[in-house]
Amino acid sequence: MVVAVGVVLGLAGCSPDPAVTPTASASSPLVGLPAPMASPAKPAQWADNGEAGADAAALWFARDAYAYVRETNDATDWQALSTPDCEFCAGVASDAAAQATLGQVSREGRWDVTVTRTQELNPLAFAVLVDFDKPSTEVLRADGSSVATTEGAHGQMLLVLHREGPNWLLRGGQWFEKGAVVPTAAP
Repeated sequence: MVVAVGVVLGLAGCSPDPAVTPTASASSPLVGLPAPMASPAKPAQWADNGEAGADAAALWFARDAYAYVRETNDATDWQALSTPDCEFCAGVASDAAAQATLGQVSREGRWDVTVTRTQELNPLAFAVLVDFDKPSTEVLRADGSSVATTEGAHGQMLLVLHREGPNWLLRGGQWFEKGAVVPTAAP
């Protein structure tokens, strides 16, 4: 199925919880919790302006940066590398702020993420589809006690990225069920 670029970009702005608005920054450190993951380094291919760079950026956003925000409630870098109109990005930041307000963090381990399709939208913009396998998530209070555990998930994520200066910026994202038909953009 082929749709216009504007439709894909509109879809890419969807977030898991569009009713939430973004807020910046992390809460104070939580004591009594297992240590969160370290701030993720950008991959070497980040410097590539083409498809290899877009693929590396998509993997970094989907696997590394997203997990870091979830584990630390620190969305500072996430927001710095997101465009202001990215609703998906704002939803991730807002979820982190809400979790911080509750004094909670998530621990879910490393996601298995694979690029399955990359489409050039223009020479510095790409729509990258990734498949993911997410382990179960444990939501913890500041004292380390468990609030809830959710099962792992399998699915797809469509990320729209564009190159600006030395960085890849996330313009949008959308979650899809595993095996769902994900729209493509017309060149």
